[in-house]
Amino acid sequence: MCILGYCVAMICISIGVVLSQPLRLYEPFKPENSTTPVKCAVVFWHLHFYAVGEPLLALSTFMIAFGNFLIIHGKTFQFHLGAHYVRSCFIIQAGVVLVNLTLNLTQIFLRSNVPINTRCFQKEVVDYKYNVVVFTGLALCGYLTVLTEVVTFLLLRLNKSNYTAIRLLQIRREVAVMKQTIVLVIFVFIAQTVPNTYKFIDNLGYHSVFWDRFVSVSSIAAYSFFALHTIVKTLWNRNRVEVQHDSGFLNKMQPEIVHAVSSSSLKVYEKIFIVKQTGTSVEAYHRWTSHQVLDPRLEEAVVEGMASEPEEALVY
Repeated sequence: MCILGYCVAMICISIGVVLSQPLRLYEPFKPENSTTPVKCAVVFWHLHFYAVGEPLLALSTFMIAFGNFLIIHGKTFQFHLGAHYVRSCFIIQAGVVLVNLTLNLTQIFLRSNVPINTRCFQKEVVDYKYNVVVFTGLALCGYLTVLTEVVTFLLLRLNKSNYTAIRLLQIRREVAVMKQTIVLVIFVFIAQTVPNTYKFIDNLGYHSVFWDRFVSVSSIAAYSFFALHTIVKTLWNRNRVEVQHDSGFLNKMQPEIVHAVSSSSLKVYEKIFIVKQTGTSVEAYHRWTSHQVLDPRLEEAVVEGMASEPEEALVY
């Protein structure tokens, strides 16, 4: 559900960025004629996509990062990631989006006689005090997202297994989380957190044409970078899965892996990862609770490259 909300938010935000950011780049050359918020809401209809996409994108990104944290470290904090988390995400996302959209439309009609600039920027259509509150929340959401991903990575580095084979899996996972963290910091911080922080400052009255243009250009560049990264990553993962499937290596190693792994010697996220690779179920591990030592064949399989990139086991 978080992924679905993220995709919907990306579409909405992209429409708003593509249609509105060019106007911000050419702000000094636009006429200063007056119009009203109602006319802006009709003519510049892409503003409504901002009202839906901005809070949904910030929330979805944070929920994805928090979901990754729970998948990897939920056992440590005695928290089970289940269907209730998905329901809670949907309720929170839908509630925040509906409230924000309703308040935006309400302010547009209440301020129908207020003259504003024909550029119809979002900060002019609704009251600046409301914008300060909204963009404060969105900026904080971005900082929390980055902080959550960094904490996930640091805890992963500290929580090391004593088994060599499992440690190799953890190293792969650490690399995947580190790559996620780098991409998340670049994308979320440049495309979301920085613009939202600037909008918060701008609504307080500290306007700068230079920073306005800089935020516009950096936002477009960050969205373009993330879209390219997602496409390349998807194609790369698909090609890798096809190669592994054609070689039959996973099917060949499945019996040895299932027989070798001890239920009591693995943490929850380690079991989830190996279950994903072998195509078995978590219940299968309960049959081997008496085993306390990993079979050398598991270590050999991991060294030979049985396990693929661990990012496939994550929410992203």
